[in-house]
Amino acid sequence: MKMNNKEVLESVIGSIKNEELRNEKRIQIARISVFALVLLMVTIARSVIGASLNVRFILISSLCIFSICTGLVIWRQYKKGKYFSAIKYLLVTLDIIFISLLLVIIRYTMSREIYEITTDIPAFLVLYFINAMSGLRFDFKHSMYCAMASVMILVGFTMYDFLSYQFTHPYLSMFSFFKGIILLSIALISGYIGKSAKRLIIQNYKEQEEKNFVKSIFGKYVTPEIRDQILDGRIPLDGERTKATVLFADLRGFTRYVEGNDPEEVIRSMRAYFTAMQRVIRKHHGLVLQFVGDEIEAAFGAPLQRGDHADKAIQAALEMRKSLKEFNRGRVKEGKVSFRQGIGINTGEVLVGNTGSEDQPSYALIGDTVNLASRLQDLNKEFGTEIILSESTRSSLAEANAVSSQLKKLPATKVKGKSRSVEIFALE
Repeated sequence: MKMNNKEVLESVIGSIKNEELRNEKRIQIARISVFALVLLMVTIARSVIGASLNVRFILISSLCIFSICTGLVIWRQYKKGKYFSAIKYLLVTLDIIFISLLLVIIRYTMSREIYEITTDIPAFLVLYFINAMSGLRFDFKHSMYCAMASVMILVGFTMYDFLSYQFTHPYLSMFSFFKGIILLSIALISGYIGKSAKRLIIQNYKEQEEKNFVKSIFGKYVTPEIRDQILDGRIPLDGERTKATVLFADLRGFTRYVEGNDPEEVIRSMRAYFTAMQRVIRKHHGLVLQFVGDEIEAAFGAPLQRGDHADKAIQAALEMRKSLKEFNRGRVKEGKVSFRQGIGINTGEVLVGNTGSEDQPSYALIGDTVNLASRLQDLNKEFGTEIILSESTRSSLAEANAVSSQLKKLPATKVKGKSRSVEIFALE
């Protein structure tokens, strides 16, 4: 059953949330790794420089440990499937505060020359990382929030440096300006990519839902082979020529049967008969093209081409005869009349494609090969046989085909639409 717009929207939102949750897990792992790296760098620096870094080491280490712990707690919540969209803003705010405090510690505990160099590493590299990762959250507003917060910190420290120390190197003011532009650009690009990815996910999800619906509904009226060929656009509107074997099966005495039974009983019996025969045809890689009244039209070697289509058609006909006997045994037990059928088989070139109107196309095989197969099916009444095939089908059989010994040559016969007699064989 097709989902309504509300159900589709809910499914899309759920899919997006699941993807966001997976990305948030990745972001938290990355955050924990970055803070662990900063902690490692500070630890190494303290071991090299010595006790003069004790205060800074304690402050920076405390910030790193706090951020790592919060990251682990949040990651565990995400792992349990708990996700709140607003928490991403809180996390960015905490990261920005961490970087701000880190920069303050650097500036108030190091000489002017050192902190001008350390302005770029590692604190501002973390800002670049935060802005780059924002795209994974599929939220352009969040990316802009990251960008604005990062630029405000950069501007604030630049103004402080300019007013307090006038910079030891004048070009650092311009350099800070370029850093702000880079941060903003990274956030904009990352946010746009995330927004585009979200739009594509929604579009693909909707298309997949529609395709699944078409497959489930459309597939009930045509076979999966035709359905997939149509959906993939592999059936040319003007058709294509191919060699195939066509089989027609028709019930004998069907008119009298319809006259003597209720319509509901007729439909139930026909459905059971068609189901039994269709399963046999599909078992031998055949394709039921249509059910018309009490007649079945099937094709072997189209639309899915195969070299042994004639052999498969013969095998299907033999099993259809066997299956009908079993089918009739069940009808006799129920006190119902038995069915009789006639089968005609012909092999040759056909035109395969969509017929019908532009709004309601119909997959079909067209050509003299199809017409002759239908005529052969009718000849069973004249010869009192059940299965008749043409010379073209017999000559297309594999040399090792065991049914060759079961073929009985019938007199050459003229059929409607043919100027010359047709060589035919009965399959006993």
